[in-house]
Amino acid sequence: MPLKQKIYRIGEVAAILEVRTSVLRFWETKFPELLPKRMSSGHRGYTHEDVQLLRRIKDLLYTRGLTIEGARQVLEKSLPLSSLTEEEVQARSQELEERQRELAERRREQALKRREQETAFLQEVCEELKAVRTLLTQGGGQ
Repeated sequence: MPLKQKIYRIGEVAAILEVRTSVLRFWETKFPELLPKRMSSGHRGYTHEDVQLLRRIKDLLYTRGLTIEGARQVLEKSLPLSSLTEEEVQARSQELEERQRELAERRREQALKRREQETAFLQEVCEELKAVRTLLTQGGGQ
């Protein structure tokens, strides 16, 4: 019977790697091979392999100075899918598709929120311009 593998929370991984949790979340969006599991609480759960992959990503970006795209290319060449079983490939594919759907939904929500904020700002500007016009019209008639 295999031993249960330790699962790390995002704060633990951030401390181990000496990066912010926001950096780890960002890397998740840029590196499809990084797929921490979601625990029943909804928190990210990182395996030892995930932490090793994150160390590699940090090294590629921070030490070697690669761009995100450059680091992605290095990882794609060094992580052969042939070492995975068909079930693992299917599971990874489904997880990637779900992540893409989640990211697309998040982007839509962010765009909608920005649009609402911009609309509210423009409405305020219009109201201020109307008030200025009224003041100018009243001042010009006196």
